[in-house]
Amino acid sequence: MSGLQILLRIAGYGAYDATASVCIAFLVLAVFVFTAGLRGTAWASIVKDVLVLAAVGFAGIAIPTRFFGSPSAMFDRVAATHPQMLVLPTGSVFHGTVWFVSTVLLSGIGWSMGPHSFSATYSARSGDSLRRNAMLLPFYQAFVTLMIFAGLSAAMIVPGLKGTAVDQSFLLVVQHYYPAWILGLVVAAGALAALIPASALLLAGAAVITKNVAGDGFGIATGDAARTLMTRVLVLVVALLALGFWLTGQRTVVELLLLYYNGITQFAPGVFATFLWRRRATALGVGAGIAAGLAVAIPLAALNIAPWGINAGLVGLAANVATLVILSLVARPKA
Repeated sequence: MSGLQILLRIAGYGAYDATASVCIAFLVLAVFVFTAGLRGTAWASIVKDVLVLAAVGFAGIAIPTRFFGSPSAMFDRVAATHPQMLVLPTGSVFHGTVWFVSTVLLSGIGWSMGPHSFSATYSARSGDSLRRNAMLLPFYQAFVTLMIFAGLSAAMIVPGLKGTAVDQSFLLVVQHYYPAWILGLVVAAGALAALIPASALLLAGAAVITKNVAGDGFGIATGDAARTLMTRVLVLVVALLALGFWLTGQRTVVELLLLYYNGITQFAPGVFATFLWRRRATALGVGAGIAAGLAVAIPLAALNIAPWGINAGLVGLAANVATLVILSLVARPKA
């Protein structure tokens, strides 16, 4: 939603209220998920990928070439005028090398912990589909390099942006220096890139609540038809809740993503224990571990505290693992 707000604000050239537009777009998305389900999201994702890959290629190659002559020349300019952009502070300072390495580790562990990842796994046609996806997906990281090119170029072309305004730098370049139809194509790709993952998250979140809470916890909607209907209704409920949280607590896109990984990665010890330690791990240990991890990670992240320079989410993960192991050993399950 934060990305969508930026896209609509700049694409509209200030002619309409971007926040209201995001609310309308998100409600339309919820109705789309309600009616189309997982297959609709998958087909829309194919269109999204084609547009996004084209936009990323333009952003990472055309912009540095136009303004600096080549990506290499752009890096030379950055090194000469803003060398701090190309290096990390050393040691355990906030956002230093220790924090960066711990954040990469946390993100790697938590990448597949989201409910949308499990939904995609369960809906795969076969094990070979999953293996092929795991093989091809890392190639997407090559396009992240192009986004770094675009981001550094934008920081040089539109300097001085602060706070949440830094998220606008690339689109401001496109708006100021390119025709409106190019901006429209870039924004179309970006809007799909914002909405498709959101649709997968909405669907998966609603399905988890339906199965694990309503079904297993309270014995409600246990049949297939009833479960499908409740999932559809909960898509709308979760969408409204997400919209409310976003409207009251806006941050930069990167801050939101880091906060997501601080929380979602706390599921990892329980998931790993399911496969590697299932004879010992207990539901109490897993649940208490998640609670302990969140209790440590979220306050530290909110206050921008990194103990010993380590990402708060990884510190919470350590507390999570310790709690899981101790309680599982103390309260062993019955044979």
